[in-house]
Amino acid sequence: MAETLTLTQLIDVISQHVTGKNTGTLHISTESKRAVTIALEKGRIVAIYFGALRGQKALDSMTKILSGSYRFEATSVDDISPHELPSSTDILNHLRMPPTSTSTETRVSDTNDNINATQKAELSTQLKALLSKYLGPIAEMVFSDYFIADSIRDHDSVKAMVVKMATEIDNSDETHHFIADAEKIISSVIN
Repeated sequence: MAETLTLTQLIDVISQHVTGKNTGTLHISTESKRAVTIALEKGRIVAIYFGALRGQKALDSMTKILSGSYRFEATSVDDISPHELPSSTDILNHLRMPPTSTSTETRVSDTNDNINATQKAELSTQLKALLSKYLGPIAEMVFSDYFIADSIRDHDSVKAMVVKMATEIDNSDETHHFIADAEKIISSVIN
């Protein structure tokens, strides 16, 4: 079993592979058993996967990792399609200093928690079912990437998660319908 490292330590591992100009695949298993894959070619990060997410969305989600274990495979990455990503230095900086809105969300006091556990469970069930109407079988993976029960405090925090989930729906009309339908679910469960 691999040693569990904090996000900061995992970023240091990624940085070592970038600095060492390594080629291969870095596999990270997060504390919540999510899979992260980072492909490097001569020290340049060419692709990032986080669950069902790819590229920039995967990078943004990586800032929420608390800890994980890793392994590195020194293999060719020729068969991996490169993602549109910032430079490796910018990626590492992004991971070290995530956007302040993310850290503010997670620091909200439990005393502001207006939604109880039963409501959270009901929201989870109904919103996951709604998302599956738009995304099909992949909805479960996408939903688990965005729905974080501990971050739900009020109507606005649920709506913010719904808007993030909606970015995974390719059709803009369907995106708007999903958000409108989700808003009805949120209002019916919370009120």
